[in-house]
Amino acid sequence: GLDVQRPFHLGEDSIGVVHCALGILTDGATRAITVVVGVDPAASGVISNRATVAGDDPDPASENNQATVQSTVTRVADLSIAKTSTPNPHTAGTGITYTIVVTNDGPSTVSAITVTDNLPNDVAGLSYAWSEGVYSSTNQAWTGLNLAAAGQITLTVAGTVPVTQTGNLTNTATVTSAQASDPNPANNSAQDVNLQAALVLTKTGLLDMTVITPAHIANVGDIIRYTLVAT
Repeated sequence: GLDVQRPFHLGEDSIGVVHCALGILTDGATRAITVVVGVDPAASGVISNRATVAGDDPDPASENNQATVQSTVTRVADLSIAKTSTPNPHTAGTGITYTIVVTNDGPSTVSAITVTDNLPNDVAGLSYAWSEGVYSSTNQAWTGLNLAAAGQITLTVAGTVPVTQTGNLTNTATVTSAQASDPNPANNSAQDVNLQAALVLTKTGLLDMTVITPAHIANVGDIIRYTLVAT
């Protein structure tokens, strides 16, 4: 956006060049113009802006008729990460899928981030799928993005829990970006705890159906059939 403080007649052409008609400027007089512009969320590095003045009369020192200001643009992006796993609880010897969602709460756009996800050593046969850009599981860098403010991207990691696995599976994923400073680093990590499926054993006992006793109370010599169910 462009906001020009207008003490004089100003205008902006189709390519964003601001023109100002200052009128008569007497010897020693000064005119000040303030132009406020919005920086593109995807901008980075150094922005250079040049202003030039010219008049109808000849100028004996035209070398000072222009001035340039350079401004360094720093990206600011509040990145956050969330992580879930399914199924939860898990069962040894079966598959497990982790889903990581990275959100950019702005205001700047980022095109490269690093998602560090140190998966449990017991999870094997890993495969990766991502919604945008390119993710490298080797260096955990996620590049080729256009993650604008309010945008989200998803990384899915699938693997297999070994049959020898015991206990819960716990791991933490983090997100960072060298392109932008993050005003809220507290939401740059997320932990997932996937519980081990519990083994439950139930036992029931019934008299042999051929035995009839009051209130199904067993007597000496009766046959009782026990049933064990493990889940």
